[in-house]
Amino acid sequence: MIKVLGIDPGSLTWDFFALEGKQVILDNSISTKEVTEEPSRAISIIKSIKNLDLIVAPSGFGLPLKNVKDITEKDIFLMLLKFDKKEREQLVGLGEVLRLMKAENLPGIIVPGVKHLPTIPRYRKINKIDMGTADKLCTVVTGIRDQIDRLKLQPTNTNFIMVELGFGFTAVLAIENGQVIDGI
Repeated sequence: MIKVLGIDPGSLTWDFFALEGKQVILDNSISTKEVTEEPSRAISIIKSIKNLDLIVAPSGFGLPLKNVKDITEKDIFLMLLKFDKKEREQLVGLGEVLRLMKAENLPGIIVPGVKHLPTIPRYRKINKIDMGTADKLCTVVTGIRDQIDRLKLQPTNTNFIMVELGFGFTAVLAIENGQVIDGI
């Protein structure tokens, strides 16, 4: 069975969710404050699952798909690009966790944010940093899967507007014919 772990670095909590096949083997949350103060706590949770095949690493604003082992300091800067001091402080833990994951050679990948998708017209990306973070994009995949299962649709027939209200950030994403076409 394949073992996978996803990490959602939220404004209030960091959420860790792991599957072995279709069975949930971890569903844990710790406060963002705890991660900021002691990033190694996140690594301890990750390492509590032995023989992980893949980790969807905390990805912030995302990058084109990339292995954690290949990320650079510039990549981390781009994933955390924020101008507001308070927001920057909340994201400090994310950069440290990524550095620790790389140092521990954990099997993580960085996933894209909405802005990185080729399905978003170029003109919509101009002067935009945040069209939807990587974790919001993961939520879209769940929405598409829901329509496939619940409405018995092909992926290319899924169409909806997704609104995700987080503790600190909100995203509104447009999905047309199974593809994200816009985000704010």
